[in-house]
Amino acid sequence: MKKKYFFIGIISLIIFGFLIPQPIQALLVYTPLNSFFNNHLVILCIIVGIIQAISEECGYYSVMKKIYTKDHSDCLSKWFGLGRGVLHTIFDIASAMILITSFGNGFLIVISRLISLVALVQLTYLDFISFKKKNISFLIISIVFHFVLNSILYANELKLFNFSDSIFVLVYSCIVILVSRVLIKKNL
Repeated sequence: MKKKYFFIGIISLIIFGFLIPQPIQALLVYTPLNSFFNNHLVILCIIVGIIQAISEECGYYSVMKKIYTKDHSDCLSKWFGLGRGVLHTIFDIASAMILITSFGNGFLIVISRLISLVALVQLTYLDFISFKKKNISFLIISIVFHFVLNSILYANELKLFNFSDSIFVLVYSCIVILVSRVLIKKNL
């Protein structure tokens, strides 16, 4: 059962993290809309963050809710989140490998992405308890966390900011983990 949830998490990331949002985002930058967004990069970052966050978190919420109505397994969110997170972490580390300039830099990239794996599992748990407790506020919090992360990373990629992605991911992931744990403990 656990392996099934893990692989469903992987497939869900491919669908809701890549196949659905990427073509929509491509319309923003590879069509005549490009001229508008080249002059309004902050708006582009906000829209990209919103698209990615809503697609992923609402997609995971829907898939887990459908599975839970049949299985009623409380290990669903952990294994689903690990599936989603492991693939995301592998992708992030592989993408960041071209940026490694030293052992310390490479170590920071790997550690920050492993901590972000824990944050992704936490976001998945927020999605899970949102439908389990019939409290949509957990899903909204998960979407906001995801939106902020993606918008800021995209803005940094477009050179609107100039900071280390790895340090930001590390610090932000720790914030997500801590805040979500507090919210979960207060509401369970």
